[in-house]
Amino acid sequence: MDEPIVAKLRSGQADEAFALLVPAYRRRVFALAYAVLRDRAAAEDVAQETFVKLWRALPGFDGRAQLSTWIYAITRNVAISALRRRR
Repeated sequence: MDEPIVAKLRSGQADEAFALLVPAYRRRVFALAYAVLRDRAAAEDVAQETFVKLWRALPGFDGRAQLSTWIYAITRNVAISALRRRR
């Protein structure tokens, strides 16, 4: 599933890679955010913030980790930051 996205990244086509990434990971990013926050609206905000961060960081993806691992780590970090802000 990640091979077409990573291939686009390697060829310098970050816009096209992002266009493939969003529909592939939209539900999983939201599910992870919801699992951390237990609040639908907050999870939607975190998912949106995550995709903005991914958009900005995508050209710097170096492939040392799997793409899914990288996306989940960013999602987890954004969700935990949101949880801290709520407290």
